[in-house]
Amino acid sequence: MIWGWLPDNLFDFVIARLLFLHIHDPLLAAREIYRVLKPGGKLVIIDVDDGIFGVVHPDLDVLPTVLKKVANHMAKKGGNRHIGRSVPRLLSQAGFTQIDMDTVTKHSDIHGIAGFKRQFDSKRFAAFFHSGIITEQEYERMSSASEQLFNDTESYAMMLFVMAYGQKPKFEVTGE
Repeated sequence: MIWGWLPDNLFDFVIARLLFLHIHDPLLAAREIYRVLKPGGKLVIIDVDDGIFGVVHPDLDVLPTVLKKVANHMAKKGGNRHIGRSVPRLLSQAGFTQIDMDTVTKHSDIHGIAGFKRQFDSKRFAAFFHSGIITEQEYERMSSASEQLFNDTESYAMMLFVMAYGQKPKFEVTGE
C-alpha cells in the first residue's frame, strides 16, 4: 500500500468498515488516516472480533472451532479477526482523542436472513476445506448448518460488530 499520496488535513470524517481485520500494520493505517484528517476530524472503525462473534440457532458447536482456524489462517497472512478488542488502544496510539466504543448488533429477524448468506455460505467454507484449514467433517457440518439456517423458519443468526471512534485533536500540541 502506498502511503502519503493524499494531502494532510483533507477529510472531516473517515469510516473504515470491515477493513482493519485485513491490514498487516493497523497502527500505520490509523496514523495515515490521522494524517489526512483535518483537526477535529473523526475516524470510525467498524470491524469484527471473533471472540464476540454472535450466535446461530440452532446452536452450531463446530462454529467456534472453524472461526479459530480461520482466524489463525488470517493471522499467518497478516490479518487479525480479533482486531475489535484492540481498536481503542490502536486509536490512542495513533494520536486520536475522545475515543469511545459501541457494539453493533445485526439479527436476522430484524435485517432478514439474506444479509447473513455470505457469512454462512457453504462455498465460503469450501475454500477453507480445500486449503486444508478446516477438516472435511467441519466443512460438512458448516454446510449442513448453512442449509438449515436458510431453509428452516425457526433458525436465526445474530452477529456482533465492534464500532470504535476517535477524534483528531482540534489543536495539536507541538514540542516547540
